[in-house]
Amino acid sequence: MQRARAQLQVAQESYDLALEHLKQAQSLYNQGVVAINEVLRTQVDVSSAELNLIQAKNGTQVALSALEKAVGIPLSHEIVPEVSPEEESPFALPQIDPYSIALQYRPELVSLEDSRKAAEELAKAAAGQARPNIYLQGEVSYYEDEFFPNEDDWNVSIIASWRLYDRGEVKNKIEENKAMARELLARIDDLRNQIRLEVSTAWQNLESALQSVRVAEDQVTIAEEDYRMALRRYVEQVGTNIDVLDARTALTDANTNFVNAIYDAYSSYSDLIYAMGIMDESVFDDLNENEAVNGEVAK
Repeated sequence: MQRARAQLQVAQESYDLALEHLKQAQSLYNQGVVAINEVLRTQVDVSSAELNLIQAKNGTQVALSALEKAVGIPLSHEIVPEVSPEEESPFALPQIDPYSIALQYRPELVSLEDSRKAAEELAKAAAGQARPNIYLQGEVSYYEDEFFPNEDDWNVSIIASWRLYDRGEVKNKIEENKAMARELLARIDDLRNQIRLEVSTAWQNLESALQSVRVAEDQVTIAEEDYRMALRRYVEQVGTNIDVLDARTALTDANTNFVNAIYDAYSSYSDLIYAMGIMDESVFDDLNENEAVNGEVAK
């Protein structure tokens, strides 16, 4: 939703710049400085910017519908807070070991590990049935024909049993549970490899996305200056209309790339949290702070 809104803002700014350029081209034409074809070419560019603006507005409506489906309640643009890319809090690459955290928090890995331990305990319990079993039993009895008896009888028994022959039933149970534990151990190893791949991919995507944010931010600064210079040169008639149109297109592309880079970074950040199995983002922040503190202490 925020990405669609940011793209709408870029489209609106591009449309406003196109209108501003059209006014300047029209003014120069009225003064007899430029030909009518430059005005017409600028009008075509304004129409293209308006089409992009319409598509961006539709994109925000589609994003809002998708958000409504995700949360399960009707929403409006006023309910969802609007945050521009410049207001998004920047973040750096987390100072953590994501794989070790994933081994600790991934729920499917924790579940398999618990199942493996349960299978081992069942194997031990089955093995215990082949050993001598000793039971201690106590009884207390009252025998009286009155409502409140005042005499009792009690006894304590010690019972020992040892199954000498069971046709291999206990042994089969032991082997069955041990085989189950070995199977779960193999599944755990395979899952760990899968988790390592998912965490590594998410980490590399986040690292790449953060680098893209820095590059895109510099690209916007350069494109803004280039457009300002091209527009000034056109007004002074030392530059061409094509130079202004190209510079505005480059500026729009730079702003779009910056928006996508920002929200790609946050998407990669979310993918990393999911790959580590952390359901509460505050837990991730605490882990990051602890790692940072430990790093400072180590220095």
